[in-house]
Amino acid sequence: MPDSPQPVHIKGRVHPLAMLLLRSTEAGDIASHLDSMRGEADGPDLLARSLICLDCSWLGEHKDALDLPRLVHTLRGAGLAPVAVKDPSPAQEALLPSLGCIKFEEQARAMQSTKAERVPPMVVDRPVRCGQTIYAKGRDLIVLAGVNPGAEVLADGNIHVYGALRGRALAGALGDVEARVHCGQFLPELVGVAGVYLTSDELVGRTSPGPALCLLEGEELTIHAAPYGLAEPGASGKL
Repeated sequence: MPDSPQPVHIKGRVHPLAMLLLRSTEAGDIASHLDSMRGEADGPDLLARSLICLDCSWLGEHKDALDLPRLVHTLRGAGLAPVAVKDPSPAQEALLPSLGCIKFEEQARAMQSTKAERVPPMVVDRPVRCGQTIYAKGRDLIVLAGVNPGAEVLADGNIHVYGALRGRALAGALGDVEARVHCGQFLPELVGVAGVYLTSDELVGRTSPGPALCLLEGEELTIHAAPYGLAEPGASGKL
């Protein structure tokens, strides 16, 4: 198994499930790392009211080394709510009922079928201020101004910010893997598409004072410097 600088990575936090992509088989290390992140902008306090899925897919053939019961009980003792496990080993899957968990099944394809039912985009014609949360349910979100630090914009579809994106932007909130985030200036606190996120630590050195496009390419969330509205990232370089 490849070395990892962190034992766990917060992959998502919006409904229906927040996901923890496990990078270590040591339950104690995972719990300690999450505890050390408390109070950070992208830390586990954001997960306190979320149902959590433990994603074992990165562990590969080493996943049986994970003491799943210990991890589940440790996280619940810390006030988190693990209720599902993605890609468990057969032995781990057999334990799920006794742990009060279910096996997570990918829903992205099912969500694609709902895209045709979206209503016209929600348009916000003023800045989104600190402390505000705007959610475009079942549609795209267009912000004609900027998104300030401490503000959050979410959409089941795409997000377009004509000004500076300085807060948090979460597109494809219900699993649309084709959703994108476009903005006039890319300076976010957190950005995500379909449950895959880049946190403040991961965004260091990847922000831009100019236009940018953020989208999923496979399992990776990528950022491309591009003229606003660019449909395809091929003509621009990654940040």
